Parts: sequence; C-alpha cells; structure tokens
Amino acid sequence: QLARHRNACNRCAVEPQSPDDKLGLSARSKGDPVHAVLITFQSSVGLDQLDEPFAAYARGLRDVPGLVSKTWIRDQATFGGFHLFVGRAEADSYLSSQMVADLTANRAFSDFEIRHFEVLERQSLQNGMPTVPLAV
Repeated sequence: QLARHRNACNRCAVEPQSPDDKLGLSARSKGDPVHAVLITFQSSVGLDQLDEPFAAYARGLRDVPGLVSKTWIRDQATFGGFHLFVGRAEADSYLSSQMVADLTANRAFSDFEIRHFEVLERQSLQNGMPTVPLAV
C-alpha cells in the first residue's frame, strides 16, 4: 500500500538512476528549491456548506502551473491548505492568481494567513514526498 501511495503521483514520477536520483534531487535544478505555502483562514460557514465549493476549487487546482500537491486542512472554523510547488516563482504566481483573489474576496472567509517555507528535499523525499520534476 505504501509503494502504491509513493507511485500515485504519475506526473511527478522520475525513474531513479543515481544516488541523487533516488532522492529526486537530480530531476530538478538543485539551485531552485521546492517551495511550500501554508494558507489558513477562518470560515463563517461549516464544512457541510463548503464541500461542493471546495471540490470545485480542487478541480481548478489541477491546472495551476507548478503545483505538485495540496493537502487540505481544518481545525474547527480554521480551514486551509499546505501547498507544494516546484519553486518559489510558481508559488508566487498562484498567490497572485484570480483563484486566490476570488478566495480571499469571499465574505465567508477572513483572517487569511500565508506562510512560505523552503522544503528540505533530501529529508522529505526519504519520508514519502513526491519527486518534484524540473520546472519548465
């Protein structure tokens, strides 16, 4: 089951060749680290009312250039996501997109917090992070 999980991200798969390949590091420029963004916000409506809008948003995320994955998170009225991008430029492009503008303009949502993180790739790849291909 774990092997199936690790192979689930077909668009990110790279066949290992060298020791660095086994960790996914030679599939991208080592000078452009993978970038993570944590976005959280408060919602005045419950999860039952957000199920369909969140599903529609998730479908839209499929077309975001450079987005590797998003993990949806919730703690009571706090919602958000942990986003993994091929690089900082792709993260910044997403954050300045119409999708995010529409999200932050929604009156049901408030108190947005956006935090940026450089991903420690070597350690993360050893724990199941999908291999991130070279940004095109």
